[in-house]
Amino acid sequence: MPEDLEEQTEPQRVAQAVLGVAAAVADRDRRMPDMGEGRPAYDLPALDEALNQLASTELLSGPAKAQVFSEVLHSHGRRPELERLAASLVKPELAYTEDSGGIVEEIFALTEMQPLTPGRDVFHRRPADLLQPSPLMNKLRDDVSDFLIEFEPVDCGASVVSIENTLALSIETTGYTVRPLAELVDIVDPHNWPNCVLQHLFFRSMTEMGGLADLLIPDDSQPPPPLNNWRGTLREVVDWSFGAGWLPFTTDLDFVFFRRPERVGCTYDLALSVDHQITVDQGYLLAEELGTPGLRWVRTLKQVHFAIGNLPPELVCPIWGRAVQILSWACIGHIHPPPP
Repeated sequence: MPEDLEEQTEPQRVAQAVLGVAAAVADRDRRMPDMGEGRPAYDLPALDEALNQLASTELLSGPAKAQVFSEVLHSHGRRPELERLAASLVKPELAYTEDSGGIVEEIFALTEMQPLTPGRDVFHRRPADLLQPSPLMNKLRDDVSDFLIEFEPVDCGASVVSIENTLALSIETTGYTVRPLAELVDIVDPHNWPNCVLQHLFFRSMTEMGGLADLLIPDDSQPPPPLNNWRGTLREVVDWSFGAGWLPFTTDLDFVFFRRPERVGCTYDLALSVDHQITVDQGYLLAEELGTPGLRWVRTLKQVHFAIGNLPPELVCPIWGRAVQILSWACIGHIHPPPP
């Protein structure tokens, strides 16, 4: 966000810190590009500043902090700010004991110099290992140790594709988690995207346009079913300046939301660009059971073309893809009504 803005809120500082970490891990310039008049370039925080912010905030959940910790350790090595972040993963009643330094040493010992492997979490456990927590896991915050650590690495690919003669940015991501499918429903349902304090920086509102239609065939002999499967148009207002208010887009999207025992997902396609800033916007978000017991993946596809021009594909995954993943994971279990 531009440097001449008024003092930022904590959610804005946290979002910027996550972007700063992503840029550092990807070895990218911290300078975000100028996007035209009223949309100035700005510098992301340096890695040490970003880590200090993330270590001290409770807006970022324990699992998301653990993911940041692991990625920074494997790209930049051990540093004092990373020790503070590790200490923030420890149970509050243990964090300030004389042995808290020993717990931090255990965290580093378990994660240092080991490759990140799909199907294992940041502490190199497999799903089956989570049923037999180690002594270290008993010292970590419940939301870190209790089956909630995400699996790495997150796969991301970005390219340029032609959609109805328009060159669009196409972004695909795949992430792994051990969270039950029921816990992923809230972050997949587009109604809830603005209802997390961090995601609300970007998703300002989602408003139904004309009501929703149930995808199930109605049965007159039974009461109306809950809308677990529906289609409808939602007006999405997003702010690409993360709450600063200088880059809002307003778009009507046709959604289909579906929920089954083994998967939950939604698809979307552009119905109307209210402010004419987008000409292509389509994709999906899918959470699905895998064959491995206790393991699920979350896959996304977004294909978009902005009237002002697209970001270069090589910038999307290293910074935006990693940051969006961390912020989205931090919202699991933290869906609440939007702030005023």
